[in-house]
Amino acid sequence: MEPVLSSYLAHLAVERGLAANTLASYRRDLRRYFDHLRSRGRATLGEVGEADVRDFLAALREGDGEHPALVASSAARAVSA
Repeated sequence: MEPVLSSYLAHLAVERGLAANTLASYRRDLRRYFDHLRSRGRATLGEVGEADVRDFLAALREGDGEHPALVASSAARAVSA
């Protein structure tokens, strides 16, 4: 999934002209999402289903040992990334 992440971030930088701080936030959010997917046994984006996205949003709102719980607006930004 790393090539997909790199390609997407390049698209956001070049085509959409997003600021460096925004790109850094998206990179962080997407890496967390990919870690979540890997922990659920997903190796490709084609394997991702609605339940994976829903569970990730719940995990963002609840937090874990490595990440604090996010407020609704921050969780929404992470999901939109």
